[in-house]
Amino acid sequence: MNSILIGVVAIGLIYPLISTMSSAANLVAYGDGLGGEGWMSSETIQYIQKNPSECTYYSNGPDVIYFLDHINAKWVPSRGTELSI
Repeated sequence: MNSILIGVVAIGLIYPLISTMSSAANLVAYGDGLGGEGWMSSETIQYIQKNPSECTYYSNGPDVIYFLDHINAKWVPSRGTELSI
């Protein structure tokens, strides 16, 4: 009976460890968040980097544009927001 209990506890401890190690390896390989592959290879970010402009950029992720390109972008206005030109 004790060996079965020890086996169940061991499996319960080993599975999260393996899952955590797999997730950590994935984060090291591909990054996450702003440093992740998705943002770094974004066509929009690449366009902004290659075509600097004095215009105002609007984005649903202006913080990302600032972090990666040091360009002050603004949030996309919400529906019903009055815009001034």
